[in-house]
Amino acid sequence: MKNSRLKLNADETEFLIIGTATQRRKHDGFFPIHILSQSVTTDASVLKLGVTFDENFNFKQHISKTYRCCFYHIRRIRRYILLSVAKTIEIALTSSTFD
Repeated sequence: MKNSRLKLNADETEFLIIGTATQRRKHDGFFPIHILSQSVTTDASVLKLGVTFDENFNFKQHISKTYRCCFYHIRRIRRYILLSVAKTIEIALTSSTFD
């Protein structure tokens, strides 16, 4: 990294151990990775490019966060639109987010 003049930002660098519960138990606890005297720690979930990856790799957190966001916006405009329009907006928001 020094040859290419790159620096590690330890505050924003994170890594994720993905696997079944049994596989993750082999690596449980806190064990940091040391790169150029900087410590990088594990995280239970990581947000990259708008997608939340979790340790089970099942996207449960990502899906629930997306639905919460969509329903928040629908609740904000619900009193101004018909129920059928709200359902159409819900489908449009969720399907465009997951495609």
